[in-house]
Amino acid sequence: MSDNGGKDKSKKNQVMRVASGETIYEMIEMIQAVSRLPLHARLSEMARGGFSVLHFLEQNEGVAYPADLCEDMDVSKARVSMALHMLGEKGLIVKEEDEKDKRRIRIRITEEGIRYMQKSRLEVYENAKAIFSHLGERDAREYIRLMKRMVELSGGDSRSSRRASADGG
Repeated sequence: MSDNGGKDKSKKNQVMRVASGETIYEMIEMIQAVSRLPLHARLSEMARGGFSVLHFLEQNEGVAYPADLCEDMDVSKARVSMALHMLGEKGLIVKEEDEKDKRRIRIRITEEGIRYMQKSRLEVYENAKAIFSHLGERDAREYIRLMKRMVELSGGDSRSSRRASADGG
């Protein structure tokens, strides 16, 4: 037998001391409760509503190709296609022929899409402002620090962190 078995046990004991089963269940309950708050519910709705697509378009002079969206969001063509279809039905984007290459389609955000983004950001900001006003500066900063740490530990990348910051999250 190797000494490694003892080290593995030691690490396991460390983890158990850091987060007991009760602590983990409490964290899960709190995540579920937080997800039902207006701020987080609105952020989730926006994510399902193609907010990341619209944000990308805004950051790229209002125009992009579907392949650009796939790469930036690290999702499949099918997922981007579904988001574009839904956004198109709502009048938030339009699909246009590329002037230089008629075989390519480019996506453009509409005025309605820009207004939707402005309204959504304002709603998120107002919800966050209300929550943070009750937390106070110190607790608000601690909340943000812990959220960043959880993203980091969960393997989140800088793109998602930047996007969350830009999206008001």
